[in-house]
Amino acid sequence: MVISLRRLNWIRDVDPLNNTITVEAGVILADIQARAEKEQRLFTLSLAAEGSCMIDSNLSTNAGVTAVLRYGNTRELRLGLEVVTPQGAIWDGLRGLRKDNTGYNLRDLYIGAEEGTLGIITAAAMKLHPAPVAHVTALAALASPQAALDFLATAQRYAGPLLTGFELMSDFSLHLVTTHFPQMRYPFSKKHGQTVLLELSDSESEEHGPRVVRTADGTCNGARTGRGRGRCGELVAVAGVLESARTYPARSGRAMEGLDIKHDIAVPISRIGPSKQPTRS
Repeated sequence: MVISLRRLNWIRDVDPLNNTITVEAGVILADIQARAEKEQRLFTLSLAAEGSCMIDSNLSTNAGVTAVLRYGNTRELRLGLEVVTPQGAIWDGLRGLRKDNTGYNLRDLYIGAEEGTLGIITAAAMKLHPAPVAHVTALAALASPQAALDFLATAQRYAGPLLTGFELMSDFSLHLVTTHFPQMRYPFSKKHGQTVLLELSDSESEEHGPRVVRTADGTCNGARTGRGRGRCGELVAVAGVLESARTYPARSGRAMEGLDIKHDIAVPISRIGPSKQPTRS
C-alpha cells in the first residue's frame, strides 16, 4: 500500500522561545528551513533532495548528512510525534518537551522504522537552533585517511561544538569532478591523497571561525607548537570563498564515469584509517 501525505502540508506552530517547530508530515524540508530562517532560527537537517523531500520521509528513514557530526540524525532533532497506528487510532505524542520522562519512549520506535511499517507519522515537533552568525568552509589537503583522523581530533579540540561538518574525499573523486565539470578547477597547487571538507557554524563573529580553522591547521602541521607531525598539507578557501559545505559544487556535483556504485553505510570513525587487530586482555 502506498499512501501520499502531500496534503498534510501545514506548519502548525513555530515557538522561537522554546526553539521548536511543529509541522505536518507532508511539509517540504526546504519550507521548514525557510520558516525557521524567518524566525532567525536554524533547522539543521539539510540534504540534496531538500527541495522535494517531505519531513515524513526524513523521519521514517532517520536521515542525516554532514551536520550529523554536530546535531545528530533526524532522531535527535525530533521532540514529539503524532502517529496513526495500524489499528487506525491516533497516538498523540506531539510534545515539545526536552525533558520528558513520562513512561516509555514510544516515539523512537517510529523513527527509521522502514517508512511506515509500525505506523504512519502525520505530524512532528522538531528542534530549532539559534541561527549562526557565520558559516566557515575550508578545504584541507592531507596525505592519508589516518592523517585526516589526526586533523579531525585537532579540529574538535580547537573548534569544539562549532565543528558542523567534516567530510573526507579521495583525490580520485576530486579529479573526477574537475574532469567532468570544466568550471571547477583543482583547488591545490599539487596532488594530495585525500581532501577534507570541513564546516564551522560560528555564533561569535565572522572573524572567529577562520581563526579557529587556521589554528587547528597550524597545530596539525606543527607550525604552532613545533611538535606537530607535519601530516597536513595545504589549507584553502577559508571563509567567504566557499558559501558552505552544503552548496559547494565539488561535493554536490555528480560525475559519472563507468558504473555508479553507491553505499550508505556507517562505521566507527576510528576504523576509517589503517585496520587494527583487536587487542585481547
